[in-house]
Amino acid sequence: MGAPATIAATIPVRALLVGERLDLRSLEPARLLPTPPVVVQAGEGGHAVLFRYGAVVLFGLGPVEEAAFLRHLEPLVHRPHERPEREETALLVGP
Repeated sequence: MGAPATIAATIPVRALLVGERLDLRSLEPARLLPTPPVVVQAGEGGHAVLFRYGAVVLFGLGPVEEAAFLRHLEPLVHRPHERPEREETALLVGP
């Protein structure tokens, strides 16, 4: 028999510096991990990692889900940046 087929998935990752600070207290009930940073589900199957210093890292969100999630965060952003800094990459997940 040959080697088993390798299945790999690519997950888009985008990091944004949305403002000077995020007030994360209201997200406490939605946390997936008990310690900082705050990790929450986002969109249909994605996740977001939120840092109090204004950074948001999004995993597995499409453009529409990302825009909706960022709109949801707007009330939590102190001194939002007019043009958030962005970094993009992708994770290759395989066996």
